[in-house]
Amino acid sequence: MKVGIIGAMEEEVNILRHQIKKRSKIYLSGAEIDSGLLSGVEVFLIKSGIGKVLAALSATLLINLYKINILINIGSAGGLHPKFKIGDIVISSAVQYHDVDVTTYGFQLGQVPNCPCVFQADHNLITIAKCCIQKLNIFSMRGIIVTGDTFIQGNEPLQRIRYYFPEAIAVDMESAAIGHVCYQCNVPFVIIRSISDFSNRSSPSNFHSFLNIAAQKSSLVVENILTYFI
Repeated sequence: MKVGIIGAMEEEVNILRHQIKKRSKIYLSGAEIDSGLLSGVEVFLIKSGIGKVLAALSATLLINLYKINILINIGSAGGLHPKFKIGDIVISSAVQYHDVDVTTYGFQLGQVPNCPCVFQADHNLITIAKCCIQKLNIFSMRGIIVTGDTFIQGNEPLQRIRYYFPEAIAVDMESAAIGHVCYQCNVPFVIIRSISDFSNRSSPSNFHSFLNIAAQKSSLVVENILTYFI
């Protein structure tokens, strides 16, 4: 079993990186890739950088270069559901773009032409993630994560997402791009994100204050998920 793990920022990958045994590192196409054993499983951990393009590039590198069997995306997200608190976990049921608009030609808002409107996460990985999170006694919710190349802050962009994507429970800048690549390459994936902010006017200060908490929670969940593949 080969597991690919993507985190956008240093804070999001640093904890797992230092848990990897027999670790080796390479730099490729601007990405930093650490490989070795984590929880007894062969992993390839990549710090992608922020945004859809870099996330898609990193997913493609892991799939084509290392022939990974599954892909997990970790890190932080903005909470859209009123039940969320800082540090809670969101598990992707599916991912979707919130900044793609080809409705002029009959496609749904968020849908890339000739692709599904949403990219479904793997059911088995979702089930494993839920079991791990329950054992860790961390509050979590499963639902749609929407993605765009914008850090959401302020009422106007937040209300736009709530209006056009009412089923979304979290927002980030990478997940849908990763899900899109996994769909194209037929690789099972799941997104495990921890809530760092609530996509409002205080989001920038909250994000930096609570990023480390979010990283700790999502990293802990991933370490436990990996034990299922030993």
